[in-house]
Amino acid sequence: MRTAVVLVGGWAHPAEQTGPAVSAMLTSLGIAPTVVEHPDALPGVVGNQDLLVIHGCFFQMLDERYTAEQRAQFGYVSTPELRTCIADWVAAGRPLLAMHT
Repeated sequence: MRTAVVLVGGWAHPAEQTGPAVSAMLTSLGIAPTVVEHPDALPGVVGNQDLLVIHGCFFQMLDERYTAEQRAQFGYVSTPELRTCIADWVAAGRPLLAMHT
């Protein structure tokens, strides 16, 4: 069976809803998903899977329309490890499905 790593969650993308929905879609296609709910977990999980899926919204939330509480809960700055993980995946010609970022 083919496998995938799926990153879900973040601002306005509740992981408890998107994770099961994306997992069901992949499973129906014969792809076994491993779901992670935070970008920092991705480098530790990505390996020899067949597909990387991102269905999340992770960003700094610097715009004035976001409250301090929203920033504290959802604000995110990507780590060098995450950027390297995704860049290496793509540079190797491996499939990336960016559903919504």
